[in-house]
Amino acid sequence: MKSSQRPLVIFDLDGTLVETAEDILAAINHVTASLGIAPLTMKNHRALVGFGGRHVIREAFRAADRQLTEGELEDIFRKFISHYEANVAHHSRLFEGALESLHRLRKTGHDVAICTNKSTGPCRALLSALQIDHLFCAIVANDTFPWSKPDPPVLQATINMAKADPARSIMVGDSRTDIDAARAAGIPVIAVDFGYSDVPVRDLEPDRIIPDFDTLYPAARASRQILTAKHKRPRHENRAQAPCRHPRARILKIVLNQILNLKLRGWLTILIRYVSAHSGRMARRLPHPPQGDGFPTSF
Repeated sequence: MKSSQRPLVIFDLDGTLVETAEDILAAINHVTASLGIAPLTMKNHRALVGFGGRHVIREAFRAADRQLTEGELEDIFRKFISHYEANVAHHSRLFEGALESLHRLRKTGHDVAICTNKSTGPCRALLSALQIDHLFCAIVANDTFPWSKPDPPVLQATINMAKADPARSIMVGDSRTDIDAARAAGIPVIAVDFGYSDVPVRDLEPDRIIPDFDTLYPAARASRQILTAKHKRPRHENRAQAPCRHPRARILKIVLNQILNLKLRGWLTILIRYVSAHSGRMARRLPHPPQGDGFPTSF
């Protein structure tokens, strides 16, 4: 597959591009209310959203000191997805500056893609409701491939779908999952510090941290420069010092060096013979110094 010459910026969705926590928590509260589970709040449970719907449901039952079987979890999760997909953008909104950053990246020659652990249905519905689905050259959800973040192949698969080059790709996310996925794919990662991480993102050691989208473009350029330097072939001041990787090239280099050495030896031999042959004539033409002055009488 021929890759695009355009650099690629891959975005996580929830907590990175879009503030979705309120709609997700509302959908879970809607499904669990009939089961006697206390509602979850943005103030106390916002960070849970980064771990996915199943995790949030488990935590809601744990907080109520209620047992939950895997079968019950999957039944509640299906009802949650159905309700959430129908109400995906009641309160969800792009973070301030996100839309302008997407347009700026595209205008400056970048492609943009989505790689999220959201299911395809809610993911597509959200992007469509926010009217930004047309901006992305690839949209990867947690059921697009057999893997999801942070599994190593998922970002490579996203890059392939976008027809991009890993050496010209970076990840933008908000959580350990995004940072681990980028590390596994061998690409730089920029972390936003306003997302759903349960720990300060600086503790996760991303390549860059941004406090808002106004600083994304400079951070993306800086990350690309690091990546370019990382993938750039070493330059040798002297071509003779450059490594020869192919066996035939190494042999040819040895032969050429030998020929060069032989030529130098040949010219040196001719020079010595010439000097030797003419030294006598030069000595006869020069006046002899007086005796006893410390100089030799011949050369």
